[in-house]
Amino acid sequence: MILRPYEQRDLGGLLTCWEAAIRSGQPQLKDSFILSELSNIRRDYLPKVRTTVAENGQIQGFICMLGFEVAALFVHPFEQRMGVGSALLTSQDARSLEVFEANAPARAFYHKHGFRQTHSRLHEEADQMLCCLALDEGA
Repeated sequence: MILRPYEQRDLGGLLTCWEAAIRSGQPQLKDSFILSELSNIRRDYLPKVRTTVAENGQIQGFICMLGFEVAALFVHPFEQRMGVGSALLTSQDARSLEVFEANAPARAFYHKHGFRQTHSRLHEEADQMLCCLALDEGA
């Protein structure tokens, strides 16, 4: 596995990875939200964040950082539980993030890496609760 900065040529693989991961891990999300987010990622999101991809000839996963906040971390379902997410997360100076409350596996992953919930809020577009997490330096 190689970690490297995102390049424009990665867009198709990144979107494929994102959609597979979101549909696998977030079955409660509506198709209309997922399709809207696919467009937003390309047009609005990627230009604003620093993105690192994990690859082995194809995109295995990616992490997007906005300062010290994990804006996104997704691993293709076929690559999960193989260290890709951990490698991506530990390659960054991540201190906070938000994750859907319904995504128990992701919440457990972040807890394993020292993140603790500080509060919750409603993600209005998805109509789902988000857990807001911060790195607990003592964990």
